[in-house]
Amino acid sequence: MSELNTIPFDPAAQIPFYGYRRFFLDSAPMFDLSPSLIHFYESEKFRGTDEELRLTVLGSGTAREIRKITKRHNSSVRKDWRAVRGRVFRAGLAMQVLQSRKAMALARVGFANSMELASCKRVGGLPGAFIAEELQNFFQSATGHGSTRLGVIALNGCVPDDIERRLDALFAQGKPMSAAIYSGGDADPRIEIWCAHAAIPIRLTGKDSRRLREEDAAVVTARINALLTCMPASRREPKTILAAAAAKRPKIRVLDLGLKV
Repeated sequence: MSELNTIPFDPAAQIPFYGYRRFFLDSAPMFDLSPSLIHFYESEKFRGTDEELRLTVLGSGTAREIRKITKRHNSSVRKDWRAVRGRVFRAGLAMQVLQSRKAMALARVGFANSMELASCKRVGGLPGAFIAEELQNFFQSATGHGSTRLGVIALNGCVPDDIERRLDALFAQGKPMSAAIYSGGDADPRIEIWCAHAAIPIRLTGKDSRRLREEDAAVVTARINALLTCMPASRREPKTILAAAAAKRPKIRVLDLGLKV
């Protein structure tokens, strides 16, 4: 196998992007900044097992330094890592290319040269064959018709206590390809947190709003084919958003998991 020297796609390339958010009891949520795709990928090994170690990886320098940390703390890697690592790579890539035209251009070049990538022993700290396969999966799923592109509106006081269990059951056969999440001041963060654990790439809407507005209808329902709701049906704003979803063609499937308040 050869080393990569002609294809510009490299997961260790310094193209910073914002990943998932961290939530606190007494302060506003904070985005994690990933200096590169490899920082995001390796840090997610410790999501749910060691938050301090996850942040240490995000703050590390080179891919070699990151590998040293992860090897030294192999016992702290999440138990489902082998099952989710492909989704983690694609989730990080999705959020990176959404925020950077350069990242998208390089990813397209890598996809076009998948066979050459696959022949490389390692690229930016990861096996070339793994990167080639996940680039193919990423671009093929983006154009596929069977993928769930999820919209989420979950408001405080409307989300059941067992929402994580319900989501696991609902998407047991396959996780959504992406999630557009309403994140205003009245939003409940638990579905967003579930998406992070499930390695689902997210984009946030309405994060500067104090409460859900009728104007959010167009933003929340754009480019989705399923809308997951936990909101009071009696309010005018939810009614407007549900009407917008029903009017879309092809029609958006509505998944109501909310408490009846």
